Amino acid sequence: MKKEKINYWKFLCGFLKPYKIYLLVIIICGIIYSAINAIIPIIESNILAAIGTSLFQQAIRLGIIVLIIMMAVNVLLWIYNVTYSKVYQSIVKNMSYRLSKETLLIETKVFDSHGSGEFINRINRDPARIASLMNNIRNIITYMIADIGVCIYIMVINPLIGLLFFILFAILYVIGVKAAKKKAEWRKKRNEVGDQTSSTLTEMVRGIRDIKLLNLKSLFLNQVDEKLEQEKMIDYQADVVMEKYYRFNNIASEIFLVVVLILGVYFVSHNMLSLANFIVIYMYRSRPRQLVTHCVRLKEILLEVKIMAQRMYEIIYHTNFPREQFGTQKASKFDGFIEFKNVTFRYTDRDILKDYNMTIHPNETVAIVGKTGAGKSTIFQLLTRNYQVNQGVIQIDGDDIRNFDETSFYNNITMIPQNPYIFHMTIRENLQLVKEDLTDEEMKKVCKIACLDEFIESLPSQYDTMIGEGGVNLSGGERQRLSIARALLKKSEIILFDEATSALDNRTQASITKAIHNLSSEYTVLIIAHRLSTIKECHRIIVIDQGKIVGDGTHQELLKTNPYYKSLYQEELSQD
Repeated sequence: MKKEKINYWKFLCGFLKPYKIYLLVIIICGIIYSAINAIIPIIESNILAAIGTSLFQQAIRLGIIVLIIMMAVNVLLWIYNVTYSKVYQSIVKNMSYRLSKETLLIETKVFDSHGSGEFINRINRDPARIASLMNNIRNIITYMIADIGVCIYIMVINPLIGLLFFILFAILYVIGVKAAKKKAEWRKKRNEVGDQTSSTLTEMVRGIRDIKLLNLKSLFLNQVDEKLEQEKMIDYQADVVMEKYYRFNNIASEIFLVVVLILGVYFVSHNMLSLANFIVIYMYRSRPRQLVTHCVRLKEILLEVKIMAQRMYEIIYHTNFPREQFGTQKASKFDGFIEFKNVTFRYTDRDILKDYNMTIHPNETVAIVGKTGAGKSTIFQLLTRNYQVNQGVIQIDGDDIRNFDETSFYNNITMIPQNPYIFHMTIRENLQLVKEDLTDEEMKKVCKIACLDEFIESLPSQYDTMIGEGGVNLSGGERQRLSIARALLKKSEIILFDEATSALDNRTQASITKAIHNLSSEYTVLIIAHRLSTIKECHRIIVIDQGKIVGDGTHQELLKTNPYYKSLYQEELSQD
């Protein structure tokens, strides 16, 4: 299949379109500034020629003109830079916001194989880098216009010297473009390694407490050192390529300067070139080299911008990171009737679930138990659409869960994981994420149900206590209870508890277990549990082994009729 050719410049122009008036001002200012840059040396050469022929009044008049022009240039540059700054900041903000928005739409399973540092780089660094490079492009084009005007002027003054300017430009440009392409290849590798470095650093900072406790500082420092060494070598190799080009550029330019001087002296001495024009040519002697440098740098920047644009495009248009697919069916409230019909799910080459069938009735509290690796968590991952089934269908209230629109689906289902993520906010703000108009009465009520109220009221700032990133200032049990309070505020019809009581002491566990079962009259509740003592009062217990149901009934029924469940329960009792 032929790969689709993507116009990344058209893609980037989409971010520039809202600022076309500002961009027009920038372009006009740039053209005027370029023209002035080309004219000033001509006026200055005439001043020097006038001084050389004792025409002092003419030199003074020309000097005043230069002064007025330069003052006007400063006003022009102020407009130029202030306008661009407004556009620059807006473009960075809009790019980063769009990337953030699209990242949230990526399938959850993608993040299992890509480090968070990669996405942080693409959201935070790439837009700023693109905007910075666009600023460089703006400046380079401004100077290039002036340089081109100068070269044309020299061609008019003296075609032979003008031809030399062109020959030098052509030689340096061909070699420079090759060097720029080579550097772009290194830049692409640098970005890939940079993403890996960022992911490693992110993991190191986020896991710093565990790293210290496990005495893993040396291991992580070695990983960081390895990534930084790779970055250093790539940067060094790119610099070597460009350094070879710059050395050749300098040597060729020096040879060119000597030739121009010899020809200039010859032409002036034979009255074939005026002194003023020779001064102009000499003052412009570096312009071919500057023009080549600008052209090569422009080529280099355009290649780098293309790489950055490709990285953004992959997220925004989901070419490499698939987008979650939702239907259009709306539902204000689920009844909570869940069915797995002949569901098969495989991870790589291994079936986790095969032809799995399960029915959960509205307002039932159902526990799913089994040994590690039996497929319990996979059921939750499929039900919450973190993963997609390979075969079969999962239905809620008789409709395929893939048919619901995103809002309807996520408003009606909540999962409390074993290790819930708590945001770096106060307790109150974490709860307000779910219910913005949360009252103190509602907040205290759900915290009481979650057995968290006494702990919170013992804190100096109570509900306004900062939790720390990832809930670091809370114990595992406190994080889980806060997560339960958050879920209760959401009031979704289906609530999934994935080992939600695993980190709690026996007393708190008993309270939470009671709170969970108090929900049975209003919600459909599914519980994954290793500790079977917490789910004895469930309406049903489903026992699974190797992706298949091997038991279904109440705790007492299973003890009598299901040897597998009985062995699991007895094993737990012996451990206690």
